[in-house]
Amino acid sequence: MNDGLYEIVHKDDHWLVREQDIRWMINLGENGVQRLSTQDDVARTTSFLMHLDDGLSEEEAGRLMRRAFPLFYLHPIDREIKNTESDEDSKLPFPLKKRLGVFKLIKIKKNMTDAHTSFNACVRDLYRRGILK
Repeated sequence: MNDGLYEIVHKDDHWLVREQDIRWMINLGENGVQRLSTQDDVARTTSFLMHLDDGLSEEEAGRLMRRAFPLFYLHPIDREIKNTESDEDSKLPFPLKKRLGVFKLIKIKKNMTDAHTSFNACVRDLYRRGILK
């Protein structure tokens, strides 16, 4: 394993990411990563605004959005999310995005329980338990 590759992943998330995940991100290039990040931002923002339009508070709209969508970081320093319930809610490393494809997203949603405070907390739990590989 090339440890230098893991510099773009927060030390607490090394266990989640494989070398091929990081190589995928590097091969995407800066423009590719930015396009995917922008698509994610549009989906999350739309969800948040729809919840606000339904009369929910910003806090509740944010909570529901975090349970519906994964949040990723591009740089280790950006891992933390303020006002989250636990470290499990922290953003996931962007290189993990490819492995969390459509089929895994469905599996994650099927395994999410009320005990999971966010989509990201559920992802970390399912990888720890070996349900996701």
